[in-house]
Amino acid sequence: MIPDDRDADLVTFNGRDFGGEVIEMVGQVFDLAGDPIAGAVVEIWHCDPAGIYPHVGRNNGGWADPGFQGYGAVATGADGRYTFRTIRPGVYPGRVRHIHVRIMRKNGKRLSTQMYFPEEDNAGDFLFRRGGNALIAERIDAPQARYQFDLFIG
Repeated sequence: MIPDDRDADLVTFNGRDFGGEVIEMVGQVFDLAGDPIAGAVVEIWHCDPAGIYPHVGRNNGGWADPGFQGYGAVATGADGRYTFRTIRPGVYPGRVRHIHVRIMRKNGKRLSTQMYFPEEDNAGDFLFRRGGNALIAERIDAPQARYQFDLFIG
């Protein structure tokens, strides 16, 4: 279930800050010619530090923390840029740390993918092996960890 609070800040939810390592996910959305796309909607969702997805409620032997947003959406600016503030997701059996991403253009085209972290052993993830290295974000050290994840869609 998508929460009522579905903004680009997944750390602050229902008036309180969620614990965990805060990270930023930033990037630009481009068309296949390399031009930025304004007004595309970028959605993300991921599990909490314990490997539990809030919209599922229970996973990996535990219960979702009701204080974790787990989902966010934002429209890209005129330059195609987007930014999310979230926490480093946990892991669960069979997967490595990842964030689900969906882009929706005004022309109706959609793309669903996943962002992987460069610090992880991504080759152990069966879905990563299908998509390859293009799905690994670039880590940029700032006051908090920032991950650059640019996206291309037709």
